[in-house]
This record gives sequence, structure tokens and C-alpha cells, in this order.
Amino acid sequence: MIDVRLDPDQLRELAALVAEALAERSDRQALLPADQAGEVLNLPPSWLLAQARRGAIPHHRFGHHVRFIPAEILAWDAERNGRGQSRTNRTKSRSESDTK
Repeated sequence: MIDVRLDPDQLRELAALVAEALAERSDRQALLPADQAGEVLNLPPSWLLAQARRGAIPHHRFGHHVRFIPAEILAWDAERNGRGQSRTNRTKSRSESDTK
């Protein structure tokens, strides 16, 4: 076991660094319920939950709760729709070209 002694300033600096790292990690790993994930993908929450039950979409189960990580579902959507573009980006691109 290593014995490390920090003075109060070092301890505050270490605490700030740990808090910053945890905040960054939690932002990247935000867990969304189906209704919020549905808003991200422009899909009905019931459809997302059905896909999760089938194991067809990346999801995380906590008891009977199902959660989605935005980066995972966006990557899944881009792969599913081809060309590396998500449904939401393609929808925006289409509507922008319609206005021109």
C-alpha cells in the first residue's frame, strides 16, 4: 500500500480534476429513456422499446427500465440508414434542399 499525503491545496486540485473527469464522462454516457431517445432519432418510443426487446438496437437494461446512450443509437441509426448519415441528418438535409 502506498502512503500519499496531500496538502489542502493539492487535495482541492485533485478533487476538482476528479469532478471534471466525472462530469465529462457523464455527459458522454447520458442514459436516455425511450421518449427522449425517440426525439433524438425522430422515432416513436414504442418502436424503440420493441426493437430493444428484440435486441435489434443498442440499449441498457436496469431492471425493467430501458435506457439508450445517444452516441450508440446515433451510430446504429447511421449504420441502419447507410452512407454514415443518421435519419435526423438526412431529414434535415432533405428539408433544406426543398427550400432552395
